[in-house]
Amino acid sequence: MSLVLVLTAGCLLPQSAVSAPVKQVRRVLILNVMGPLSSPGVALMDDAIVADLQKSPYQIELYSEDLEATLFPDEATQRQFREWYIRKYRDRKPDVIIAVGLEPLRFMVESHERFFPNTPIVFCGLTEEMLGELKLDSHFTGVWTVAQPEETLRAALSLQPGTKHVVVVGGTGVYDRYLEAIARESFRKYESRLEFTYLTDLGMPTLVERLKHLPEHTIVYHTSIMQDADGTLWIAVENTARRHNLVVCTLCSCYPWPVLGLPPTWYKSAPYRSRAVKDPRGVLAEFGVTLPESTEIRVWDSTAEVRYLVIPRRPAGSEALSEEELAALVTRDSMIGTGLPRSPQAAS
Repeated sequence: MSLVLVLTAGCLLPQSAVSAPVKQVRRVLILNVMGPLSSPGVALMDDAIVADLQKSPYQIELYSEDLEATLFPDEATQRQFREWYIRKYRDRKPDVIIAVGLEPLRFMVESHERFFPNTPIVFCGLTEEMLGELKLDSHFTGVWTVAQPEETLRAALSLQPGTKHVVVVGGTGVYDRYLEAIARESFRKYESRLEFTYLTDLGMPTLVERLKHLPEHTIVYHTSIMQDADGTLWIAVENTARRHNLVVCTLCSCYPWPVLGLPPTWYKSAPYRSRAVKDPRGVLAEFGVTLPESTEIRVWDSTAEVRYLVIPRRPAGSEALSEEELAALVTRDSMIGTGLPRSPQAAS
């Protein structure tokens, strides 16, 4: 899937602006490791990139492409994607390419000299450890994401000095495995003091059940679960003051049941499945959720392969609550977007 945007001023200009010099055109190609609809993290990075490009003195032609490395991780399919993009932009060379994630950066390392010579490559969305044996030449620049599992563990141990066990939770996706490897290496020096268990090869139902029966004095360290051992993709989307997320399954009744239990009857009904897409604000109002007009409502369509969970906004007045008290505020409906978490006053 590709997206083309032209970032420029409006067509109706005041008379004094008619003689203004025409801006030079610059083509910018964003190569995402996965589509913004598949990853809220990628969506945030893309939004930030677009916001900064709007400040450019040039007229920007913005092209956005996705390698969908989580949905299509096999090398044969990834090669087909790369070959298609090379053909697509052969006669429409970008002035700069932004690689978001490891797979786009690997694509550029392997092909830029032959197919995109002298094109600057800007990268983001990956750690330096993920680079492995890839070598970057002078055409590459960017910002590394910093993963610091040891610092996180130290902070947790300072809060829970009696800890005896550390359970590392993760998934089976490519990105999941990268973060697991970084965590394993970082925690190696603590293995003489603490017992480490890695729950990184389980389906979500089994994982949830195992987490219900942990021994006392245990810390759970979460890396990433883009995909579980059953092949299901798990994506958490966060509610903010600017955006509210709503989960639906337009085809049937796909639902994050391993985490939330069986879906309510209304979730499977045809009216909810159709109206949530056509009129999400109206549907939310029927559930008693009224949002400001300035709040964007984004609808996420679950499938048999991809399940979404909503991270609710933290209620006002909950800053001093414990983990258990915060958990009591979270409802099933708030985790699919049709409700809001309880207020601390209502919970008490």
